[in-house]
Amino acid sequence: MRLRTKLITTAVIMVVLPISMIALSYYVADILVRGNGGYQMSPQMRHLIFYMAIAITLILILTSIALVLWIRMS
Repeated sequence: MRLRTKLITTAVIMVVLPISMIALSYYVADILVRGNGGYQMSPQMRHLIFYMAIAITLILILTSIALVLWIRMS
């Protein structure tokens, strides 16, 4: 696997994973709320999910950066 292919793959991972994680967290929250008798999501719940999504995104970005550095070192 060439370096360019590795870098493109890593870039795709860095873009796609955070977006999918945020979408997934909102989807899961929606299911939880609907299963709870269809109440509107409380602002606290929304904020919690939003911060959770941001945390997951940051973790993924840091992991991706570590991956890029690891690829460059090898």
